[in-house]
Amino acid sequence: MNKKRYIATVAATAVLSMITSIAQGQGINLDVITQDGEWYQEIVDAYEEANPQNSVTLQAPSENYDDVARRAMRASLIGDPPDIVFMGYNQMDIVVDRGIAVDIGQMMGDDLALEGLGYLSTTLDLCRRNGKLYGLPFATSIPIVFYNPELVAEAGGDPNAFPETWDGVFDLAQRIDTLNHQTMGVFFRYVHSGNWSWQALLNSFGGTLMAEDGVSIAFDGEAGRAALDVMYRMKSAGMIDMSTNQARQAFMSGTVGIFFDSSSALASIQAGSNFTPRTAQYPSPVENSRLPGGGNCIVMTTPDVQRQPAALDFMQFATGPIGQAKLVEMSGYVSNNVIANSDPAYLGNYYRDNPEAQTAADASARLTSWNAFPGENSLQIVDVIHRYLEAVINHTTTPEAALRSMVEDVSELLPHV
Repeated sequence: MNKKRYIATVAATAVLSMITSIAQGQGINLDVITQDGEWYQEIVDAYEEANPQNSVTLQAPSENYDDVARRAMRASLIGDPPDIVFMGYNQMDIVVDRGIAVDIGQMMGDDLALEGLGYLSTTLDLCRRNGKLYGLPFATSIPIVFYNPELVAEAGGDPNAFPETWDGVFDLAQRIDTLNHQTMGVFFRYVHSGNWSWQALLNSFGGTLMAEDGVSIAFDGEAGRAALDVMYRMKSAGMIDMSTNQARQAFMSGTVGIFFDSSSALASIQAGSNFTPRTAQYPSPVENSRLPGGGNCIVMTTPDVQRQPAALDFMQFATGPIGQAKLVEMSGYVSNNVIANSDPAYLGNYYRDNPEAQTAADASARLTSWNAFPGENSLQIVDVIHRYLEAVINHTTTPEAALRSMVEDVSELLPHV
C-alpha cells in the first residue's frame, strides 16, 4: 500500500471509529425504506450482530424504485422522514432537488479517504449532485440475457455461443418457439422502474433520453425508433405478455428459451430453475453501445443530527465489504466496493466460482447513467411511456405511431423554459 493510500485508510478508519463510537452511545433504532429484496434483511441482521447497540427496522418493501421515491416524498411532506432510503440512481435528482437527501460529504471525508474505504470516484458519482455527495452506492445491476441452454441446443443453436446480434437472437427465439406447444421463444421484461429496460435498448443503440441542454428530448431519432422496433419484434418471436413473476416462473420451469431481465435476478433464477441457466450480454448494435446501470444509492434522509451518526454507520456497513459480499452472493448485483471485490475473504474468488455472474461484471465497461426526465412530472412520464411500451409489445400500435405520441405526450409534461 502506498503512503498516500495508507494515510487515507488510517484517516477513514478514524472517521468510521468516531462515527461508530457516537452511534454506540445513542442506541438508535433506524427507520429504513427499501425496495423488495431478501438481502436487505440479511445485511440488517449482520449489522445488528456486529453493532448490538443499534437496531434497524425495514418498512414494508416498496414495489419498485418509483414507489420508493413517492414514499420518501410523502414522508417528507408530512414531516416524518425515515432515517435512510435506498433510492434508485435515476431518482436522486428528486430527493436532492426537494431537500430530502442530506449532504454527507463532510461526514465522509475527501475522495482519498473514501478510496481507503473501498469506494471509487466513478461509482460515488452516481450519488453525487452539483458536486456534493448525497449517498453511497449500494447496488448496481446490469441488463443481461438469461437463456436455457437445453432449449437452445434443441433448436439447433450453440449453447456456448449465444447470438451477438438482434437478428440472431430473434432467429433463435423463433426456432425455440416452434419446438412444441409448451415452449415460448423469448420474454423481454419491459416493466421496470424508470422504464429501465427501454432505456437500455435506447442507450444500446447510442441514444439518450434528453439532449445535453437538459430540456430537449433526444429519444425521438433513430435510436428511439430502433429500440421500439426491437420490442415490437418480440411478439413475432413468441413473446406472450405477462407479469415479471409469471415470466420468471415460466423461464425457471423450462418453457421460455430466452429471458431479458436484470442481473439482480441471477441468484433467484439459478436457485429456482430445474436446469442450469446461462447468461449473455445484450447485443451491441452500434459502436458506442451503452447500458444504464440500475440499482440504488443508500441515502440519509433524517435531518436529526443526533440520529445521523447511527445512520451513516449503517450506510457504511451496507456499502462496505461485508454488506456488499452478502448483496452479490444473494442476488446478481455488481459490488461497488473494491475491497469486497479483491479480498478472497469476501468476493475475491466469487466470479471464478460463478462464471454466469461474470457476464454482468464484464458489461460494466458499457455502463452509462440511468437517467430520469427533469421536472415535477418525472414519475408521471414513466407511467406514460409504460403505456406505449405495452402497446408496442402487444402490437396494438406500431413503433412509428408510438414514438410520435410518446414525443408529444412527454413534451407536454416536461418543464418549459
